[in-house]
Amino acid sequence: MVMGFALTQVLDVSGPATVTVDRFGNERETPGAFAPVRVFAWSVNPRDEEQGDHVLRTIDELKVILRAEDAPTAGGRFRTPDGQVWEVEGNPRDPNNNPWFRPGLVVCMGRKVTG
Repeated sequence: MVMGFALTQVLDVSGPATVTVDRFGNERETPGAFAPVRVFAWSVNPRDEEQGDHVLRTIDELKVILRAEDAPTAGGRFRTPDGQVWEVEGNPRDPNNNPWFRPGLVVCMGRKVTG
């Protein structure tokens, strides 16, 4: 049984970077363009805080639940409504492979390091 969920939230999602050649013949990575995508839910989860040598580094995770066909691949990015950009980490987690129900949604994780 596939469940139907209302996709009421919107996040900007980009595909992976593409390699382009500039006018000097140098290869450069160009980030994919952002496009709005409706998602079921998203949340920011603090993961780690490191301190040493006068540096405070904070690592946060973004958890996004969305349709499988809208999930970005590794190397993609999310942009939250407050303008923060998150790098997609790994492949989507797919809970649809169980004997009880199929939500039709996957979980993607994003990561942002500050400091």
